[in-house]
Amino acid sequence: MMNKLSNKLFMFSILKEDKAIIKYLPITEPYSRKNCLKFLKKHGVAILKPEKGSSGRGIIKVSLKDKYYTIATKSKTITLDRNEDLLPYLEKQMNNKPYIIQQYIDRVKINDRFFDIRVLLQKKNNSNWKLTGWFGQLSSKASFLSNISAGGSIVPFDESLKNQLKELTSKEIIIELQRVALSIVEHLGKQFPKKHLWGFDLGINNKGQILLIEVSTKPNLSKFKNKKLDAEMFKNINSYL
Repeated sequence: MMNKLSNKLFMFSILKEDKAIIKYLPITEPYSRKNCLKFLKKHGVAILKPEKGSSGRGIIKVSLKDKYYTIATKSKTITLDRNEDLLPYLEKQMNNKPYIIQQYIDRVKINDRFFDIRVLLQKKNNSNWKLTGWFGQLSSKASFLSNISAGGSIVPFDESLKNQLKELTSKEIIIELQRVALSIVEHLGKQFPKKHLWGFDLGINNKGQILLIEVSTKPNLSKFKNKKLDAEMFKNINSYL
């Protein structure tokens, strides 16, 4: 089962087994032509992701409004007439790789840039899980992706950022983020007891709800060495390795 950890569809199927955390999971389905058209008709917008992949590579956002499809990738945005052949275009972008269809999370914005949070969770042997690291991620103004490789940037969780989030969500979001992250990792910890390190990307939608964007089974720890972040946080992370 460990060799399936990098598969997003498998990971979300594992998470859905815990009824307590289903509300934090975006709707996720395997890509097929039928599923894609049905999903767009019902939700109006979808995120297509490679089943295996990271750093925002290969992610496609598809929106349906009136008679037009808008398709956004890491590098460009195009519009197609609804009568044009959408599916072959998408599948050309997919390059014969298996994909998933996922609910689009309309994340809160800070200064017109989409915002989400990367959190790191660790444990030592039989100890409890600890949230040892976190930072904010901001997209560029031209992109829906917050990944650094897509032009996004890292921002520290300082008081200024906390206050902006509190104004946007009208609740103590930090406490809620910790609770959600720990709920998710405790379920994964039971399924994969040999793994002592997980990374999550969490989004906050415009209703103040927290949703899981991505699970990272091998999170890039070097991001926590960013000069904008507290050096003590990285020392604490290292103490668990």
